Amino acid sequence: MKIKVIIFDLGRVLIDVDFTGLFKKYLNPGTGPDFSFTLEEVMHLDWFVAHSTGKTNDQEFYRSLKEIYKMDISFDDFKKEWSSIFRPVQGMEKFVKQTAEKYPVGLLSDTDPIHWSYLVKNYPYLNMFKKPVLSFEIGVMKPAKECYERAAISVNTPIENCLFIDDRQVNVDGAIKAGMQAVQFSSVEKLGSFFVKNDL
Repeated sequence: MKIKVIIFDLGRVLIDVDFTGLFKKYLNPGTGPDFSFTLEEVMHLDWFVAHSTGKTNDQEFYRSLKEIYKMDISFDDFKKEWSSIFRPVQGMEKFVKQTAEKYPVGLLSDTDPIHWSYLVKNYPYLNMFKKPVLSFEIGVMKPAKECYERAAISVNTPIENCLFIDDRQVNVDGAIKAGMQAVQFSSVEKLGSFFVKNDL
């Protein structure tokens, strides 16, 4: 099937994510559990899923983590710390802008309101995605079939004509199962080579 639209994941594709050391300065050793997770681990925790699917609001999310991890932290500091995990993926902003010159582009991301608000403010090029499909707005996370269906609708393109790019193989597999074309992201260079090889 001919590829007519490119849909990007956000975390670890457009923007790098690193939970190392998160909340460390706000934790009191011995009073609560450690906050020490990889992204893969944190994505399966109940409080993370609830906030990323819109089941809890920002204040409820804050109070929940403050209680679980016995943190002494204000809401404003919590939001700043929670959003300190992001770094640019070198070369991806340029790659996305070049891609958008040839194809319509879309965004499909498992994220929450605090992160999304921070990211669009600090990485303005993300505003080029006019109808982003965000888990906290649609109520489900990848690899649920609905995510890919909603992403295809957001770019007004049949699902089989969409190419989805994600760093997690489980999400790539979910996209393919839903009827999309998909490729796993590992680096800008390898993604560029894939585009050249497939004449994109």
